[in-house]
Amino acid sequence: MSSKEREDIYISETSLKKRLKKEELLKNLDLELNQRLQQIESYSLLLQNTVLLCGEMRLNRIPRAIRTMTLRELYSRHAASENKENISYIIK
Repeated sequence: MSSKEREDIYISETSLKKRLKKEELLKNLDLELNQRLQQIESYSLLLQNTVLLCGEMRLNRIPRAIRTMTLRELYSRHAASENKENISYIIK
């Protein structure tokens, strides 16, 4: 074997090693990215469920009778109660 052939073999072996190392690093990076993505997705689902539960709890604080009213009914009820308060203030 000539020195040129040896050099070519050495270069091909080192390039092969470099390529394999790059592929291994890319696979490792891909694995880490997939794990991080799963963590973010699970955190996102947890946050979504928490926000939904908080919204439901806040909604349940409002009495059912008021929750089912339309805005028009609620406004007329409020206006009627304000008129009663104004009249009672004037009478006193």
